[in-house]
Formats: sequence, structure tokens, C-alpha cells
Amino acid sequence: FMAVVTFEASAVLLDIEGTITSISFVKDVLFPYATAHVSEYLTDNWDSDECREDVARLRDQAREDQKSGMADVPLIHSENDPSCNTKECLIQEVVSNVAWLMRADRKVGALKQLQGHIWRRGYRSGQVLGHVFTDAVQQIIAWRGRGIGVWIYSSGSIEAQKLLLKYSEAGDLLESISGHFDTAVGGKRDPSSYTTIAEQMGVDTPNILFITDIIEEAKAAHSAKMKVAIAVRPGNAPLSDTDKKLFPVVEDFSSLNVVSHLFPCKC
Repeated sequence: FMAVVTFEASAVLLDIEGTITSISFVKDVLFPYATAHVSEYLTDNWDSDECREDVARLRDQAREDQKSGMADVPLIHSENDPSCNTKECLIQEVVSNVAWLMRADRKVGALKQLQGHIWRRGYRSGQVLGHVFTDAVQQIIAWRGRGIGVWIYSSGSIEAQKLLLKYSEAGDLLESISGHFDTAVGGKRDPSSYTTIAEQMGVDTPNILFITDIIEEAKAAHSAKMKVAIAVRPGNAPLSDTDKKLFPVVEDFSSLNVVSHLFPCKC
């Protein structure tokens, strides 16, 4: 028996990893796929504008990391630098840099953008299928059917979010999603990010339910006056007894009852 938790909200904002998809899917499927295909992606797309922008952003990020005191960051030379100006040499530098960023589990936009471009090939080819918990799929579709807007906020790039949902094991879920946010709007532990998101959604923060597995994100959203629930999924970091008392804890989305007394969300 699961106790039903009722929230009054006209929109739901969802985290991805550890909330609607398993951490193991990200760690054991997506990340290894990206690592294994970095070199191939760079080799095949080196002269495209998209790939050049990926490399430029990674190069800038590496310089920024070096300036902030990260002495072991693998740098990426400029193409006109004689010490490493061949395609092969530069690709090796990018591969080393990406591996370093991923080992440190960095949430920087430059890495997330590149990963999204690599995953796109995997999803489109059928090598990768997005995992979304069945209870999350059912509720997302049900909420939209009742006029409740469903939005995504993840540290993964917006493109990566869309790929996971478009090419999911349950089929294309994108038509049930009202919109997407990534860390371009701000960090997920910063209350102002949630205020910005609400403004862009056109919904007052008290009318938004945010669901995440990370207690610090929950606290930030709560500070911005959003309603909050904590997702507990297999493989998630355990919550302390104190954390469990702060917000409602949800193990299965079917125990969530979202009621809107407003007009249907025009999102």
C-alpha cells in the first residue's frame, strides 16, 4: 500500500537522472557510450560547424579550469599552434580532456553539449534507447491529458533531454513535454534558477511541483516557493532521516496526485 500525496499545482517540473530515469542508465549506458565514441564523433565531424563549436567550448573550459587552479587539466591547443596542429593530435587532446571531465563528473555546458551530440547518433541508430520508469511515463501522459504542464530541468543539455524522451523504450514522449531547461538558466542548487524557470514558464512558483532526487536542489526550489517532492529510486544516494522529514518522499509516481484548480496550463 502506498500513501497518496496530493499537491495543488498547474505545472510539474521534473529532474531526469534518479527521478524519471535510473542513475544506472546514465552511468552504465550513456556515459560509457559517450566515452567510447568521442574519437569517432570528432573524426567523422571535425570540419562541421557543430563539432568546431564543441571543441572551442571545451578549449575555453580547459583554460578556465587551469586559471582556477586545476593544474592537471588536459589543455587543448589552438589549431594554429605548431606544437599540436594536426587533426590527429588535436583529437587526442580533446579525448584526454573529455575523459578528465567525465572522471570528475563535471556538469559543465561544454561537456554536456558534446555528449548530447554523441548520444544523438546512438539514439538515432537504435544503439541507445532512453530508459524512463514506467510509473513516470504513465503520470507524464496523464498530467498532460488533464492540462497540467510537464517541464524538464536537468544538468544534461536540452538536446540530450529531448533525445532520451524522443527515443525512449516507451516510445516518443516529447509530445507530452511542455518545455526544457538546462543549467544555462542557472545551477540546480541556486534558488534564483527556479525563479527564472517559473518566469519563463509563465507560472507562479507556488503553482509548480518540482520533483528531484537531490535534497540540495529540493531546498533551492523550496526557497523559491515551489512545491517539492523527493524521488527515491533504486541506486539513488540514501536520504538521511532528517532529509526524509523535510519534503514528501515518492518511490512511485502513481502515488502522486496533482490537482489544478486553475485553468489548464497553456504550456
